[in-house]
Amino acid sequence: MRWQGRDALEKGATAVVGGVDSVHERYIDPVVLSDVPDTSSAVQEETFGPTVVVDQVRDVDEAVERTNNTHYGLGASVFARSKSDGLREVSRPHAITIQRFRPPLNLFAVDSPERDMKIAKRMFRMQHAR
Repeated sequence: MRWQGRDALEKGATAVVGGVDSVHERYIDPVVLSDVPDTSSAVQEETFGPTVVVDQVRDVDEAVERTNNTHYGLGASVFARSKSDGLREVSRPHAITIQRFRPPLNLFAVDSPERDMKIAKRMFRMQHAR
């Protein structure tokens, strides 16, 4: 992640949250990058860290073009003014991911249930003996 963050920043990206110094020996603090060029490894490759690239686009056509401009099936999100606009536009990329079943623990939601977080902490302690 450190070299991908450095690559993005050297190519003109802005670190909104975190940055290269967010990479520690045993963990990585969250990183939010904006204005990241499409040639950056942070866009073209998976970062394997708590990193999000947020870019504005002029229209839906540019968003789809940029989404499809990678050799990997990396994750992306569409934020639209209305649900119908968003649903129409997710049908245009080459590949999409749809959550078909509810996960046993909902750890990736902003409002993760307290029960799920307690179970996750217990599992982490069991796995890492802390």
